[in-house]
Amino acid sequence: MSYYGVVAKVKPNSVADDIGLKPGDKILAVNDMPLTDIIDFSFATADEEIELLIETADGEQELIEFDKEYGEDMGILFESAVFDRISRCKNRCTFCFIEQMAPNMRKSLYVKDDDYRLSFMNGNFITLTNMTEEDYARIYRLHLSPLYISVHTTNGQLRSEMLRNPDAVHIKKQLKELAEHQIDIHVQIVLCPDYNDKEELEKTLTDLYELRDNILSVAIVPVGLTKHRERCHPLRTFTAEEAKAVVKTITAWQAKAHSELGESFVHISDEFYLMADEPFPTAEIYDGY
Repeated sequence: MSYYGVVAKVKPNSVADDIGLKPGDKILAVNDMPLTDIIDFSFATADEEIELLIETADGEQELIEFDKEYGEDMGILFESAVFDRISRCKNRCTFCFIEQMAPNMRKSLYVKDDDYRLSFMNGNFITLTNMTEEDYARIYRLHLSPLYISVHTTNGQLRSEMLRNPDAVHIKKQLKELAEHQIDIHVQIVLCPDYNDKEELEKTLTDLYELRDNILSVAIVPVGLTKHRERCHPLRTFTAEEAKAVVKTITAWQAKAHSELGESFVHISDEFYLMADEPFPTAEIYDGY
């Protein structure tokens, strides 16, 4: 199956503008290379000599040959960063926010993407539960780094239960393999009381800290609950005392990281300080924001 990128906008005075590309044109191939996403397009158009196969709005195909500077940006904005199908989430997380969204909002808010390409390009968090060997091979070959990964816990069995997906159990092995291939990682943890907090949180941070050469940051947010939870797993929010305990735990980890790394390594969201009625940290704790 062939895929194509649809031009949404052409930057004035750019290469794309000079060769006459218009919004609505379809980019079918570059130098005979098929395209599945912007990553393919960027690598293919880095060369100096380009053959661009396009299909115009009237359905006519045209091969455009031109020269450009090596690495020069084409000046194209696409309708979507992914030309084939976005990889969707296969999990049924107990804390999934999309499952408790209000009805009748714009459709894009209900898309549960779990696509490593959007992680690399846009900073979307992924779980790695739908990854194939081909996906990993491409990440390593093109060095798609950093990636943004929702870890939640390094306890594989607990993670499998929280994500309600048996494929979630391999997270420690996956993180280690990514680090061995020098792929940097930003980690997210959705913290749920009575699940991945307390001792489990300590264990998770200990495991992540062992990979600190490639884990650039750890962000922790409290589980978000809305009133639209009729069919959702029963969860509760943190009490003030529990929030204080989380703040205390993270403050200790930040002190350790600052003494050894010169940075905080792990951060919690403002909600924890507000729930605990604790003051926000000083600016240097935020590692330059």
